[in-house]
Amino acid sequence: MAKRKGKAVRQTASLNKETITVMMTWDAAGWNYGVQLVTKRKWATEDLVVEAPAGECTFDDRVDLTRLQTRSCLPVHAAEGMQTEETFLKYIHRLDAWISQRSAVEAATGGTPIERPVVLMLDNHSSRFSDELLRKTCGHAAQLGIRIFTEEAGTSGFLQALDQFN
Repeated sequence: MAKRKGKAVRQTASLNKETITVMMTWDAAGWNYGVQLVTKRKWATEDLVVEAPAGECTFDDRVDLTRLQTRSCLPVHAAEGMQTEETFLKYIHRLDAWISQRSAVEAATGGTPIERPVVLMLDNHSSRFSDELLRKTCGHAAQLGIRIFTEEAGTSGFLQALDQFN
């Protein structure tokens, strides 16, 4: 679905305009860390922007302690519109920054900062195993404060629900 300023909502006809992958992360306390949109579309024009109703949240890159969310959006382009090693690495870097941003706000408001490293539990999609990503998330020399946990294919309805359904 799409909407241009001043026009009615309509469904897109071109495959180039469909969002194929949406990536979101929640922690065990229910905190939502931004969203990544992986699209085939290479660009968006200003007339595609829809203003949120007055008083509603927008993607303003703020940490919202009341709503348990980081209000951020990371749009990325991939030729097929699906998560790739490159787009997932961009997400992991941004997720690391979102976690640091939230931790700083928690500490500044009298809360407890987030202890690193954190564990990110994922399905075992091929985008999760690039050499660069593994260098940044594994072992003592890891550059990011995130460690990745995956399961074997077809073994879990929790991390691999689609494997179970299909």
